[in-house]
Amino acid sequence: MTHPRRKFVTLGLSTVTLISAALIAVPALATPPVGDFHPVPVFKGVFGPLDLKAEKNDKWDLLLRSKGQTDLRVTTVSFGAHSSTGWHSHPGPNLLTVTVGEVVVYEGALCLGTTIHTNGTFTDTGGSHIHLVRNETGDPAVVMATAFYPHGVTPTLTSEPQPNNCPAGIL
Repeated sequence: MTHPRRKFVTLGLSTVTLISAALIAVPALATPPVGDFHPVPVFKGVFGPLDLKAEKNDKWDLLLRSKGQTDLRVTTVSFGAHSSTGWHSHPGPNLLTVTVGEVVVYEGALCLGTTIHTNGTFTDTGGSHIHLVRNETGDPAVVMATAFYPHGVTPTLTSEPQPNNCPAGIL
């Protein structure tokens, strides 16, 4: 015969175990690229610490500063019809120009898409900036990316989970 108190203890431990398992957060899955997405490195230059400032007039001022070595990377990114980078981030800022076709850039914070046409530009601040770039047309698109990363850092693109505020159809 089982003692009533012993049943309570067993039931109590089982309940605590189930509740604990339910409260453990399951990590969100990263979103890989979709379709015919191909980044191809073109150039990489390594610079020592940078402290550059250019002043043209009151309307233009540029400051570029780093404490350590910086990799300057130029990459051609080809997007086949209906392809996507997947949600991702980079270790540093990127300056991007669409050279062929058009892409839609989705910002993770707001989950809004902005269409960028040929010769149009956009930026990525790097770090925790999560975004997705997608070719929503049936024609190819090409983007040239110029990136500033800490020297030797890899990977240069980190797949990220889809932001919770974005609808499932954006990928």
